[in-house]
Amino acid sequence: MNRRSLGTAVAIGVLLGTALFWVDGQIGERIGTVEIGIAFGPSQRAGDSSTSIINSTSTSTAVVPVTTMTAAVEQTSTTTSTTSTVALNLPPNVDQAWREEVLFLTNAERLREGLAPLVGCNRLHVAAQVHSDAMYEQGFYDHVNPDTGSDPGSRATDAGYNWYSIGENAYKSPQSPREAVRGWMNSPGHRANILGEYLHLGVGITLGGSDTYGDGDWFFWVQKFGSGGECG
Repeated sequence: MNRRSLGTAVAIGVLLGTALFWVDGQIGERIGTVEIGIAFGPSQRAGDSSTSIINSTSTSTAVVPVTTMTAAVEQTSTTTSTTSTVALNLPPNVDQAWREEVLFLTNAERLREGLAPLVGCNRLHVAAQVHSDAMYEQGFYDHVNPDTGSDPGSRATDAGYNWYSIGENAYKSPQSPREAVRGWMNSPGHRANILGEYLHLGVGITLGGSDTYGDGDWFFWVQKFGSGGECG
């Protein structure tokens, strides 16, 4: 190879390397923005003395006393018909089939592991929707509401679900049920909840906005897992 050919090859290599570096940076930036999820669970009224909040963007785990889950005054298992009606419908700007699709995809993952399917639960739907709406309206992203102090256990109790065990997954940004469930399954904390020893599932979905995570709308997603309560 003569000097001119060698120089041309080097120049092409430099340009290609620069282009690949830029593409890699863009992909890394996008993944770093999109892959956001938090998992809370499992917690039981009797049994373990602690539970964990796991942030999928970090390897650290914070231990929270179970007493924070049971601070709210327990309510009876009865609820008004209004509560059950609210659970049947998602907000009008959310696809009404998505709640059932999240349940279906979650149960598909459980069946692959030989686990019994979860049953959709109206009262847990209410608790999940309250939280996804609150995160959007109040501008926070956590399992504990900074304004009201409500947590996964107290929200379930407030919805009339007298739980024995409770867990919660949250995800900010996915644009479809399949993307949300796939993201949860790729995170150890969220996967543990999906494959956990629960009986019931509630799903909350709230439109977060558009273009923040790419073209189109993005959403807040909440899965509320529970055992021991009545679904209404």
